[in-house]
Amino acid sequence: MKAYYPIIGILFFIGLFSNTANAQIIDTETPSAGFMKYSNGQLYLDGTKLSDNYVKDIIGADLWHKTYSGARKQYKAGSILMLSGAAVMVTGSILMLASPYNEELWDYPGSYYAGSVALVVGAAVFEAGLPFYFIGRGRLKWIAEDYNNNRASKTSLNVTAGKYGVGLALKF
Repeated sequence: MKAYYPIIGILFFIGLFSNTANAQIIDTETPSAGFMKYSNGQLYLDGTKLSDNYVKDIIGADLWHKTYSGARKQYKAGSILMLSGAAVMVTGSILMLASPYNEELWDYPGSYYAGSVALVVGAAVFEAGLPFYFIGRGRLKWIAEDYNNNRASKTSLNVTAGKYGVGLALKF
């Protein structure tokens, strides 16, 4: 019986070290724990642009519904208001510049006044979009910072069951 102990020990170590290294296999089912960055209204994880569904998987449904979806809506609404306001201001400026001054009547034609009204309305729409844009942008930046501070920097050592047996998994 004593002769079997070395054989059993050798077989145990051969079985222990003969399985594949699960740390080298990319886990595609759980979200990546990389560095999240905000840029131009989008969130990026290690340089890859994230879709809304993937962001929901990474940050969790609760934070997504409370913060992310509202932040995206605010950012988009602010961008649309600012762009449309700028377009109306440019149109109003062109109307004003293209209106000739009538020296006989000492007055401008109606397109000059229409242009000045368009310029004022465009400026008001542009300014109405500023708070939406900056608040939405700030909230998106906060989501990226929160992810990086609370989730991405954690390391863990877990005992896991793999395809070939039980092992330790170091995630960093």
